[in-house]
Amino acid sequence: TMEFRGGLGFGSGTYTSNTGAGNITFTTNNQSVTSASSGLLFNNAISIASGLTLTFPSNTTTTFNSTINGLGALSKLVNSGGSNLVFTTQSGCENLMSTGIYDFTTSANTITFAGNYSATIPSYFTNFHNLTISNGGTKTLSTNTTLNGNLLLSFTGILQLSTFNLTVTGATSWSQNNNQLLKSGSGNVLFIGALIKNSVGQTDILNFSSGNPNVELRGGINMSGGYNWLTFNTGIGTWSFTTNNQSLSQNGTMNFDCPILIVGNISLTIAPTSQSMIIGINNSINGTTAGSTLVIGNNNASFTAQLNLNVNTLPMSTGVIDNTKTDGVIAYFFNGNYTLPYSSYNGLQIGGTGTKTPSSNLTIGQRGLAIYSGSTLDLSIYNLTNNTTTNLTSGTLLKTGAGSVLFVGRVNYLSNGGALIDFRTGNPSVELRGGIGFAAPGLSVNFFTGSGNYTFSTNNQTIQTGNSSVNFDAPILISGAISVTHSFSSGSFSTLVIKNTINGDNALSTLINGSGCTINHQSATQPMTTGVLDTSTNLNTWIYGLNNQAIKGSPTTSPKQVYRNLTLNGTGVKTLQGYVSVLNTYTLTAPATLALNGFTLTNP
Repeated sequence: TMEFRGGLGFGSGTYTSNTGAGNITFTTNNQSVTSASSGLLFNNAISIASGLTLTFPSNTTTTFNSTINGLGALSKLVNSGGSNLVFTTQSGCENLMSTGIYDFTTSANTITFAGNYSATIPSYFTNFHNLTISNGGTKTLSTNTTLNGNLLLSFTGILQLSTFNLTVTGATSWSQNNNQLLKSGSGNVLFIGALIKNSVGQTDILNFSSGNPNVELRGGINMSGGYNWLTFNTGIGTWSFTTNNQSLSQNGTMNFDCPILIVGNISLTIAPTSQSMIIGINNSINGTTAGSTLVIGNNNASFTAQLNLNVNTLPMSTGVIDNTKTDGVIAYFFNGNYTLPYSSYNGLQIGGTGTKTPSSNLTIGQRGLAIYSGSTLDLSIYNLTNNTTTNLTSGTLLKTGAGSVLFVGRVNYLSNGGALIDFRTGNPSVELRGGIGFAAPGLSVNFFTGSGNYTFSTNNQTIQTGNSSVNFDAPILISGAISVTHSFSSGSFSTLVIKNTINGDNALSTLINGSGCTINHQSATQPMTTGVLDTSTNLNTWIYGLNNQAIKGSPTTSPKQVYRNLTLNGTGVKTLQGYVSVLNTYTLTAPATLALNGFTLTNP
């Protein structure tokens, strides 16, 4: 047993006190433990005599592997400013100054409950500074608690709030992914500083589903340290963003099962900074005033800010959704029919069963349109302008009413079957500036276009198929001095079936059949009456495959209209409209017949 009356002083090394089963007792005088070291370790029990004050050093982490307690009601333990006192045992936590006084409020300091044990935090910890919960086990509050500093859940440390209120004025951060902050009973939680997740992993970290507390946030939520997944399994208690403009920032996916409320004339911004941010709403999101604002994105060109609406509830029925940011996307992912509330989206995604329908003419900005498996977007009587890519993943885009459709970016079929554009009911006029791509090999597509014109304009474009057959019902116009090339991305064949007319409006309007590609022309009118039909640059096949048809030719014997491989099949008479030369294989299949019409068809 060691007794001290003049204090303890340590140099700049790392020190461990090991006295075996004997205690250290501080007696007779007020004393201090001083240190130039950043770390001290006491393996033995420490006692403070009644009436005596023992102060631990500032800016030093002192770890207790046993207990520290008083010998009388006036025994006093003091944390200096910047000190961190770490208690690694259940007994050390639950019996911490159970006799005497613990002054942990006068100076800003940190108290850490570390070690693989479960314990109830003493009830006198009602108002103190920084708290760290580290290692395994669950540490449970026993009273309403206010932290005038930061809360850190380190490694696999778990804090159970039980039925008590918690207020954290500083940041609340955690590093692992196994329900580190729990609330099993009712009560309120106030986060004045930011919530910060600072590690990578699939996470269900805030599990308040048993207690269903109301949670107030004033500093937003920040996910750093790489892409994160975070589920707020919070039950039916409301999460209210109040007092300050806030953000859901950095990178990752957050899913909210609870109702979200934006209180007052403040904004809550989905703000990706180093990777994309996806916010999943599984309950509701609303404001309290006309000035309550949900901002989707912060004009970060490199990343996407996405709001996933997973329930059929109008978002922000009170307040405003600002979806004008260039990185913003709204995704309607719930089942059931729904009328889209906005006329303008920078990015729009459609998922779930049922049909989603605009309420007015629809404009989509830089993040494009995506329609996912089993879902349908019916444009109805409204016009669509999509200023960038349209992606169909086994989803359906319908136009059941008249109007126009403008695809500035490319239209992509991404799935192996099931994706569908069907404009046969509305027969809209369709303009394309980015081409069409059928990316999945083996994808056989009925591209139901109706009788409305399809105009390729402004840019050189491709109709890119992938080991597939694609059908066009509508009249096709290549407008201006541009080229439209039929190509394919993979597989052994690629066929484009043109069942209506295809023409240009300029002498340089050009249709190119790409290498390895086949175009089956099934219109009676000759293709590209105005403009150029390029069937010779690449090794390809052109088929006139219907009934009576006019064959594109050249009015001069040199240069003639050149085909690499030319097939005439179907029925009726195929009539030359000019001189034709076939470089490779010419096939005439009965009962089709060829009428020269005063011209010649040569085949070496």
